[in-house]
Amino acid sequence: MASAPCPATPCTPINRSHLRPGDVLLSSGKGFRSSLIKALAGGFYSHAAVWNGEKVVDATEDGIVHNKLQDDISAQWYIDAYRWHSPPPGNQVLGGGDYPYRPVTDEADRIVREETKFAYDELVMAALVVAATRLAPTPVLKKWTHQIATDLEIWIHKHITGKKKTMMCTGVVCNSFGKAKPRPRYAIKIESDDTLRSLKEVIELRSPSDDEVLQQQVARMLVSAAEADDEFISVTPCDLEQSESLRFVGRLSEEPKPALEPELAKDLAEIERIVEESRRSPGGA
Repeated sequence: MASAPCPATPCTPINRSHLRPGDVLLSSGKGFRSSLIKALAGGFYSHAAVWNGEKVVDATEDGIVHNKLQDDISAQWYIDAYRWHSPPPGNQVLGGGDYPYRPVTDEADRIVREETKFAYDELVMAALVVAATRLAPTPVLKKWTHQIATDLEIWIHKHITGKKKTMMCTGVVCNSFGKAKPRPRYAIKIESDDTLRSLKEVIELRSPSDDEVLQQQVARMLVSAAEADDEFISVTPCDLEQSESLRFVGRLSEEPKPALEPELAKDLAEIERIVEESRRSPGGA
């Protein structure tokens, strides 16, 4: 279990018996969009979910659902478990002492029961990172911003109607903890590293370039499709990975490295090159 990238050394292998209710499962998908999310947002992951002790509370194309763990394992390239702990000086682990896990898993299950949330998560998260990236536009970035904007518009018209709203996978995780009673006792601390803008920043850009106008259009679509009070709309899996509230437990699963079609692999390599050059340049991320 060592061929895929891992945030910890050693990358401790674990199995289902090591999981506790309320554990956060961060994972990487197998497709191009997952790789795009990781490249533009940073970090090791493109998806997030909550383990309720029996099922995975998961944002999927079919909405926010209870998924079998094995289904997630089959769908993702690799999955790592993270565990919440309280702020210092207590540093108590979720499920122990003064922090029972039930308020978190109850809130996660409530989100599923609402049946009002849709989340074509790879698409919506990919839309977030192309809208929020600070990278200078290049032909390959323009190409994928246009493609994702088109796909997002089609998806929104199909799914987001009436009371139906979208919630990203990161929103499922953050709301499960942030709205667990008593609030804000279980909140996950999120501190952006400024790799990406917030959607609010994008929308409020003054004198935007033609490329930034497209980013604004994508940002507005995301905001209009979400709940009006969605405070976690700009949170990425990288933000969860870097949160001091979550600690790495171990690698739950790892599948063989997925192969992309040659044209997609070429585009991804170019985007990763652009990101690396940006990091090396003065003032880069």
